[in-house]
This record gives sequence, structure tokens and C-alpha cells, in this order.
Amino acid sequence: MLRPYFGDGSQVSVNPSATIAVWGLSDSCEYPVRFRHFTEKAILGTLSFEALRFLLCKLFIAPMKVIYKSENKLALQFCPWFKWTFVSVFNICAIVVLFALLALTWETFECNRNLALPTQGHCTITQHNWISKRQRSWQLEEIKDVTLKTVGSERRGSLRYQIQLVTTTGIIEQAEVYPKPSQQEEIQQFLKAQRSRIKFQRDQRSYGFFCFTLCLAGAAVFGIWAERVTLEISRYTQRLTLKRRNWIRTRTTEYPLDQIAEVTVQKKRGGKFGPMGRIAIALKDGKTIVVHPYDRFDTEGNGHERSAAMICRFLAL
Repeated sequence: MLRPYFGDGSQVSVNPSATIAVWGLSDSCEYPVRFRHFTEKAILGTLSFEALRFLLCKLFIAPMKVIYKSENKLALQFCPWFKWTFVSVFNICAIVVLFALLALTWETFECNRNLALPTQGHCTITQHNWISKRQRSWQLEEIKDVTLKTVGSERRGSLRYQIQLVTTTGIIEQAEVYPKPSQQEEIQQFLKAQRSRIKFQRDQRSYGFFCFTLCLAGAAVFGIWAERVTLEISRYTQRLTLKRRNWIRTRTTEYPLDQIAEVTVQKKRGGKFGPMGRIAIALKDGKTIVVHPYDRFDTEGNGHERSAAMICRFLAL
């Protein structure tokens, strides 16, 4: 009997001969086939998750790095690579949306009629971009009918109605505007000389500007939230200096070395990607200084401990 093991410790018994006997059969023997597919997906999912975890650890998870070390001075720096990645992603999205806005076109369909002289008037289709516009115009006597053409699929939720202008010569002109079905009555009123003007427009610039603003706001939020922390210890000044810098400002705080009691690593559970930790400095007056926010451990699992041990050795704690 084969006993495959799963992540939760459970196991399932499978008869190899029965599996082989029905492997090529159809609907009546679907359970071994389903089991095989489930096993393949489980293995691939586990491998993909481990590969993703390893990649994230290598690229984004890094303990405090030594940027300067001498007999009398030690400087370490914490960089929030994971948050900076989100800043880059939002900036790239903003650039993509900006180029899409520059390539965007919008279209207007407009008809005007003089109710005193119903045969006088015209319909115009105007295509705009950021540099120029292109107009096509017809007198009312050249227009035979204005209809709505169904575009898209109602099942997929993309059902729209496109304006079609039929001329007396049989030519069908299409306007890339999509009025609502309820506006069909407005078109009929205009054709019956009961309305002096109709206008429909397709303009997605507001959506583009909204997406562009949203991307910039996301980049700004993560840029302000992501602080680069520099810890400096000097035996000359007998001070420990913490500098926290983001896009807006730099905050600097100093503490006397003789007030430092210990340097510890605070840990908490971090979900599927492993535990999280941060370096904290305890003062003799009972206060605790958090050096950097919670960050995931590196692949070896002891990056924060190495940084904390280095600080302790320099301070002779």
C-alpha cells in the first residue's frame, strides 16, 4: 500500500494495482485521477511557496548592515526593502498610467436642430486627443436614421450600446460613444423634431487621472511609512544616536551610553513566511527604545541576533 503524507500529518492509503488498472479509464473511475491531480498540485504548490519564500528572504529580508566600524565608532543601518519595493511598484504603475493617458482619445457625438426650421441642423462626430481633433459633420437632410448597436456580452457584464448614424447614401457611420439604453428616447425625440439638441461623449480621462493619483498616493504613503534607520554608537561622545529618515523628514534622537541596560531582539509570529523580529534597547530607567519596525528573519534565521550581539559587544554589555 502507498501512504502519501500531507502537510497536516494525515495520510491516505492507495492500492497501486487498483490505481494502475483504472488509470486510463473514463468517468466511472475518476477518483484515482483526481487523487493524482490533487497530489501533483499539492507538490507544485509546496515547491512554489518555498521558492517564493526563499526569493523574498534573499531580496527583501535583511538585518541591520554594518556601514562603519572602528575601535571607537560603530554604525549600522536598517533599510525597509519590502516597503521600498511597493514604492517602486506604485511609481511604475503611475508611469504606465501616465503614458496611457497621453495615448488616450475621447469622442463626442452631438446633434443640433433649429426647432423653428426642423430641417435645418447638423450632426457631428469629433475625435479628440491631447494634440489635435478630427471632426466629421453631416446635415440633417443627409441623415436617414440614428440607432443603437449592441456591443459586448450581457452574460459577461460588458453589454454596451454604440451609436450608428445611417446616411441617405446607405453609409453607416459609427461613433465610439456608449449611451445608456434609457437615452434611446432622447434620440427618437430628436429625430421627430421634438428636441433641439442631443450630446453623448466617451471620455475616460477622469478614470485615468484617478488611477494616476491613486498610484502617486500609494507611493507617497509607503515612502513616508518606510523609514531608513541608522544607529551610531560613539565612544568619543559616549552617545548612541538613532536617525530615522523618510521622504519628508529626518528624526534624530540621542541616548547616553551609560543609560543602556541591554540590547534584545523582540519576536512575534509572522504567518506563513516565518517569524518576525526587531531590535530593542532597554534603558536603565525602564524605557525601551525600538530601533526598527518588525522585519522578517533572514534565511539563516539569526540575522537580528547577530546585529544585537554586535551592539552588545561594542557596548561591553
